[in-house]
Amino acid sequence: MWSNKNDRQSVLRHLIQTHEIGSQEELRDYLLAAHCDVSQSTLSRDMQELGIVKSKKDGRSIYVLPSYQELAVALARSHSFHSESVVSVRIAPPLAVLKTLPGCAAMVAALLDAHPAGDILGTIAGDDTVFVALAAGCDTAGAVSALSQTLDGIEEKVSL
Repeated sequence: MWSNKNDRQSVLRHLIQTHEIGSQEELRDYLLAAHCDVSQSTLSRDMQELGIVKSKKDGRSIYVLPSYQELAVALARSHSFHSESVVSVRIAPPLAVLKTLPGCAAMVAALLDAHPAGDILGTIAGDDTVFVALAAGCDTAGAVSALSQTLDGIEEKVSL
């Protein structure tokens, strides 16, 4: 019996990735076969926390795990994540450097990469720092404009 939440969710992720499962009942049967007896409400909660969604494959609806980027963007939007997690922005074309709260850089980078605006070519993220590659010829005003198209309220955090 998998009573530990992390272990249970790991089994759930594995089942979704390795089987084409179309209903919670079918998923619960797979979990039971893996000696993981969970209630329907616990299963629903786990699925929501993991971001499991229905998708079409060969005309059939099956459960899938979203890609990292899709999950990051969904989390970013659902938690008003963008402007609150960015602490400061320094722009020195062809780069912009965004400092974030610890652990938030990957989410900010995923959001920028998912919705590239203006002169933003791409990002590289660490734990609390995002490097943003800017297009050739992009100046500071252009960088601020491009960032603000995706990150609300970012203008106040820019220092030159």
